[in-house]
Amino acid sequence: RAAEPNLFQAKLREMQRFFGLEESGNVDPQTVAAMRRPRCGLSDVEQFRKTMRWTNRTLTY
Repeated sequence: RAAEPNLFQAKLREMQRFFGLEESGNVDPQTVAAMRRPRCGLSDVEQFRKTMRWTNRTLTY
């Protein structure tokens, strides 16, 4: 299933921003070069809930 063009372009702009590239939303040569760089397997950008809290409020040592 193909991604919606607007969603794809939004995520591509997010990736370009992360790498310090011009945020065109298009797959240009600079973006392709950034995609081909060796990378580790960890995510660069994490999605977190705005209200993250500990489930346990009792502090122990």
